[in-house]
Amino acid sequence: HALVVISHFTGHLATGFGAAIKNMGMGCASRRGKLIQHSTAKPSIRVEKCTGCRECQAWCPQDAIFFAENTAAIDEAKCIGCAECLAVCRYDAVGYNWSETYENLQKKVAEHARGVRACHPEKAVYFNFLLRITKDCDCMSRFERIAPDLGILMSSDPVAVDAAALDLVEDHLGGPLSRHAYEIPYRTQLEHGAAIGLGEPTYQLEEV
Repeated sequence: HALVVISHFTGHLATGFGAAIKNMGMGCASRRGKLIQHSTAKPSIRVEKCTGCRECQAWCPQDAIFFAENTAAIDEAKCIGCAECLAVCRYDAVGYNWSETYENLQKKVAEHARGVRACHPEKAVYFNFLLRITKDCDCMSRFERIAPDLGILMSSDPVAVDAAALDLVEDHLGGPLSRHAYEIPYRTQLEHGAAIGLGEPTYQLEEV
């Protein structure tokens, strides 16, 4: 068995950017792992923006969304914080308060990614596609391009490939990614990943 991780580099409203670490940590986590990662954040409805389309209710895996006077509401006891409602809402009517969870979430993502990598410590390769780089991740309905195509990176180290991708994007932007995406700390996933043995943030670029 081997592990091949193919990731599209984008901005992200909770991790600042998403690439190999986020793709592996969130994408390969079990249902219980996903719940643990998102357990500190729950969505809320912006009543003034809700149109009553019921799309969020149709996609909620826990039946946690109900309607009162044609406006969505969330049963916090049932909500698992999966953010499915945030992803499908076309009217920006679902909000999240990430302010206290950015760094904790990134640490949990890196820890889950380390667990995935531990299953294939020797036979693993990571590709980051720096193409159609957008402010938000691919699950969002919005599409706001923030950088031109910069190429494809490959490494056997997920921390190194993410660090290289982030540096390339920021070099092109002439400053922090947060100026163009979200004003949140985003290097925690790299720093914590290095601290727990997921990989090393140092790298050397070789053009092919």
